[in-house]
Amino acid sequence: MNDELSRPVPDPASQPPRGLLLVMTGASGVGKGTLRADWLKEQDVFYSTSWTTGPPPR
Repeated sequence: MNDELSRPVPDPASQPPRGLLLVMTGASGVGKGTLRADWLKEQDVFYSTSWTTGPPPR
């Protein structure tokens, strides 16, 4: 039996609000920073930048 089908469906009203994950990618100089700055000045949001480093792929 599939456990997913036997679980009760939660009431959306009882769930905490979910956030919005926005991923913006693009080549250097295409305006990502400008778009981000314009969007953030009108919003109550948290901004975070992350990246990973490692050896180049073979």
